[in-house]
Amino acid sequence: MTNQRTPPAGPLLTVEAAAERLSTSPRFIRRLIAERRIEFVKVGRHVRISEAALAKFIDAGRVEPLTAASLRHNMRGVALWRTEKVIGVSATFASVNPAGTRSGIRGLTDGCAPARIPMHARAMPTKPSC
Repeated sequence: MTNQRTPPAGPLLTVEAAAERLSTSPRFIRRLIAERRIEFVKVGRHVRISEAALAKFIDAGRVEPLTAASLRHNMRGVALWRTEKVIGVSATFASVNPAGTRSGIRGLTDGCAPARIPMHARAMPTKPSC
């Protein structure tokens, strides 16, 4: 089988011209070439980049702006934080008593929570308060 390649679309740009198009340094373009992150053509010992490859690279890095509708859609299912009873646990989980809350710890230890003792007073063993 022969490897048929299509000729690059549009004129070929030098590394310096591609850098100028992207408003970057030639070193950045050479790094893209070395990391094979952009398509390039070798003409003898010279490296050229087609305008189509440059446009393709720019499109690959495009990030769409957030709109109010997409923001609401992405936030769907996210719980709101409540500071009334449970601190640091979302309101949707407050009813199930997760282990991170006081009521969840009490539920896990059957109403017997370990006593909090300062580090300097931990030499003597203590009994949990029930």
